[in-house]
Amino acid sequence: MWIHSETTRLSTEKQVFQLANQPIYFHELLDKIQKSYPDVPKDTIFDFLWNLFRQEFLISELRPPSSAGTAKLD
Repeated sequence: MWIHSETTRLSTEKQVFQLANQPIYFHELLDKIQKSYPDVPKDTIFDFLWNLFRQEFLISELRPPSSAGTAKLD
């Protein structure tokens, strides 16, 4: 990962949280962070943001349908 120090990680997270303070599409957030770190591969930044999302530091209003993953009852 490109974040080699705690200071860099915290600075990057702060930037992400400031950008995500208002609704923003994931790909827009990715593009904005990429502009701040042009030497970092986009896949690396994607993984960083996705981990924040998976750990629920970033949230989404999208939810799977209530019928997703359930067996049809006859």
